[in-house]
Amino acid sequence: MNINASIIDQQLSGLLEKHADWFPDRDETKRRSIAFVVLCMANFLDFPLESAIDWLTDGGNDAGIDGLHIGDVEDGEFVVTIFQAKYKKNWTGFLTFLKTMYGKFLALFRCCLIPIEI
Repeated sequence: MNINASIIDQQLSGLLEKHADWFPDRDETKRRSIAFVVLCMANFLDFPLESAIDWLTDGGNDAGIDGLHIGDVEDGEFVVTIFQAKYKKNWTGFLTFLKTMYGKFLALFRCCLIPIEI
């Protein structure tokens, strides 16, 4: 494991230890994966971890989206930030995973952004 991955792994361990109640009834791999999404969302949007935990969408039928943040309305517009992340210790088969997720996202955006004519 390189130094960057080691630092992230240590941050995840600290998050899981400090906030074990945020990740109940999960195996260790799933808990680390969810904690990674929370850590990414909090850091990317510069919000506290306590806010990011509320943005999780992880579960069945989530269209591959792990987190979703809807920003404040300004001048009638708002920013939607979609998070999809994977935390793995072994990256074998990762390119196949990327192709699959890319297809899911394209389908989701087509559904959401292309107007339906009635």
